[in-house]
Amino acid sequence: MSSGLVPAIARTIAADAPDGWQRATLTATVGETWTYRSGPHYTPESDAPYEPGDDQHLHEQLTELHAELDAVDSLMLDLVVHTNGRFEAITSECLKHLDPGYLYVREPYDLPAAPAESQPGPVRAVPAGDPQAAIELLHRYVGHAERILGRQPGELLAKLPDPVRADGGDLPADLLALYSVVDGDGGAGIFDNHAWFGLRGTLEPSERWWGERDWLTTVQSSALLDCVPALTVRRAHDWPAWIPFATDYFGNFLAVDLDPGPLGSPGQVIRIGKEYQDGPVYLADSVTSLLRLHVEALDRGDYTESGGNIVVNWNIADSKDRRRLEVNGVAVPLRGVHEGIQDLHVKNAFQVDLEPIRGLPALWNVALTNCAAADLGPLQETPVEELSVGLDQIDLSPLRGHPTVRRLKLHTRRPVDLSVLTTLPGLHSVDLSRAVIQDFSVLTRLPGLKYLGLRADQWPHVPPLPDVAAAGLLGDPTLADGVDWAARFSSEDPARHLGTY
Repeated sequence: MSSGLVPAIARTIAADAPDGWQRATLTATVGETWTYRSGPHYTPESDAPYEPGDDQHLHEQLTELHAELDAVDSLMLDLVVHTNGRFEAITSECLKHLDPGYLYVREPYDLPAAPAESQPGPVRAVPAGDPQAAIELLHRYVGHAERILGRQPGELLAKLPDPVRADGGDLPADLLALYSVVDGDGGAGIFDNHAWFGLRGTLEPSERWWGERDWLTTVQSSALLDCVPALTVRRAHDWPAWIPFATDYFGNFLAVDLDPGPLGSPGQVIRIGKEYQDGPVYLADSVTSLLRLHVEALDRGDYTESGGNIVVNWNIADSKDRRRLEVNGVAVPLRGVHEGIQDLHVKNAFQVDLEPIRGLPALWNVALTNCAAADLGPLQETPVEELSVGLDQIDLSPLRGHPTVRRLKLHTRRPVDLSVLTTLPGLHSVDLSRAVIQDFSVLTRLPGLKYLGLRADQWPHVPPLPDVAAAGLLGDPTLADGVDWAARFSSEDPARHLGTY
């Protein structure tokens, strides 16, 4: 596939280059109207004063390239420009940038299932909310606000949107009851300084952009952790039964959870949105309880007021995240372990004794980095899903038959026997790019494998894997490496561009 815009972009980069440059690189991901890029970066770097070129012009050229190539999805561009007038580039809709390396997406919608899909529902599916109590608490809250702001009784309530009497579908009864008093708060911020939607805004389907996942975010993100208290909310980035009812206007929401985890209550309140990519935050077992926490804070004077805005300091929970434990240069035995740990990272250790983690009920993620030795046996009695093992020598046999391991990453300079992988029923992602592997045939016997990450020198030894939805070329591959490797998946994408500008 030829392009007239790729050499034009190369000319722009060359025209804007500082004195003494020899090579420039640009990596970009481009949509129909947006661009995300790194560069151009020029080498060698110069100490001389340098005035960057017209950023808007480069942005326009990149979006025009997206249109020229009739891209449907986002378009990746990797471009190298030489001072001798030549350039080389690749463009692709299937290739994505990894740091460093490339991700090739064959099946963009064949993503691993979220842990939430296999979690059981609530043991006791009884809502904790009380409609009448919620109405009384709302009136108490408004009364406090009128007193703090020096308003007459009933003045604030009269300024809120008129009540509605409509079918609320599956909304919790206590939230629905509040709509019989007022139709949201008109932006007043009653709930945790979030604007409370009117009933229609709550019931209308919203674009749940904050929960969108793709293969790039799946490969680069770590295991989802559980809320505190554990097992109250399903472990997912987003879930259809999380219904937003208030927003902070910055991409975050309060939501009622209609389909909670095993120890949750239908109608509980959680926080979701762009700042909660590790999963939701549990707030209260119901809208009623959340209102009660606000009113109790106002009762004790735990609030601030400025310019007619009241911020209620209702959340008095310990903010320290005790779910994560990082140990550097560990002594024997492993210290600091408690039942609430969900993420364990041990690094720069000689002998790691994992016995203290045996039986931890919510240990989802374990990483051993730059360690000499460890017996992985205690992991058999944990629900670990994501495992990164960096040891001098790795013995995977203690993991035989482990029911929950989903993602595995190995880092060692000695050969690893992969035969145990065929006994891991949940395994869907494997990264062997920093390991020494002598027999890759095992990978053909992993029916659930969706992602495989390897170096450029490893991929030629791997038999065809027809069911892999995505693959990684890791390490520090060149443009030519990327094109040659991607040819095993498609003869049309990516396209390579060579020429003069």
